[in-house]
Amino acid sequence: MRSIHWLPLLLLAALAAGCSSARKDYESVPMEPELEVPPNLSRSRIQDAMVVPATSYSEYQSREAAPGAEAQAAPSARVLPAQAGIDFHRDRCAAWLEVDASPDALWPRLVAFWKQNGFEVAVEKPELGIIETDWKKNFQEQPRNPYWESVRKVLALGATTRTLDRFRLRLEPGSDGRTLVFIAQRGLRKAVEVSAADDASDYWADHSGDIDLEAEMLRRLMVYLGTDEKAAEAQVEQAAASPPPARAERVEEGGRAWLRLPDVPEAAWRRLGLAIDRIGFAVADRDIGQHTYYIDYRDPEKEKKGGLSSLAFWRDDEERKAERFQIRIQAEGEGSRVEVLDASGAPATGETGQRLLQMLYEQLR
Repeated sequence: MRSIHWLPLLLLAALAAGCSSARKDYESVPMEPELEVPPNLSRSRIQDAMVVPATSYSEYQSREAAPGAEAQAAPSARVLPAQAGIDFHRDRCAAWLEVDASPDALWPRLVAFWKQNGFEVAVEKPELGIIETDWKKNFQEQPRNPYWESVRKVLALGATTRTLDRFRLRLEPGSDGRTLVFIAQRGLRKAVEVSAADDASDYWADHSGDIDLEAEMLRRLMVYLGTDEKAAEAQVEQAAASPPPARAERVEEGGRAWLRLPDVPEAAWRRLGLAIDRIGFAVADRDIGQHTYYIDYRDPEKEKKGGLSSLAFWRDDEERKAERFQIRIQAEGEGSRVEVLDASGAPATGETGQRLLQMLYEQLR
């Protein structure tokens, strides 16, 4: 019988030896070269891992074993009391929250939300209601279990950058004192291109506007603000079965071009705002009453020098002069009309204006 008491110790010793051997074998394997990030992204403070809560394993086990553990949150997870009156909405390709709170009351909690999810906040514009995160690598591949995340860091798993994601959160005033919260995703994915000579090369492919990921971040925000987790999941799942987005139509007439949307101006405004966020246009101002965005755009095509136009895109913002444009929505029949205008409000018929319109079309079509 005494030999049985020694069995657990023998097993633990064997496991420890196995882990040590695996660790050494793993370290001896040459790592894949890091994918070269475009210069303007490499200068960002790209974060490699989610923030691990300072919680002991015994506390974690106790919470997981307790009834209703999924709906409970650690006391440090919220900076303010739970927020009542949070509704999730999804209309075709747009998703947003309606919250019974003013933008001023929500602002500090929204900034804290991104930090708790492991993102650095790169842009804060309270006057425009915009919070934008920095780029974060391999965000979608990270497990939610903080203890597995600790193991992943120890073993140096996922050292190669495969994805880059950043988010822009935008607030708008709603009816009856409510606040609308939008989240747009911009992403890059590592892809492989094989040439005719069977040579493979890596490149970054755009993967922005992931509506499901945007909805997931809105769901996380609902839980962070105090909504029961199961109730938040139910709202998101119920709204997910929405019809496909109505297609935009590009119209050219009399030397002018614009986009025609079948949505009424209020719905078109939501779609346009998310399209602008997903593209990453620099918003200088907006007039909600006039359904107009004012953006500053630096056109890389205007900086072609010696055939190196592809390098112009990655030059510092300070080295490129921005142009002011307006993007305006007007009612047209039963739908809406989206047009790009210059700084004075005249139709932007030049190459840059048409390029902006095409970028919007690709998001809205």
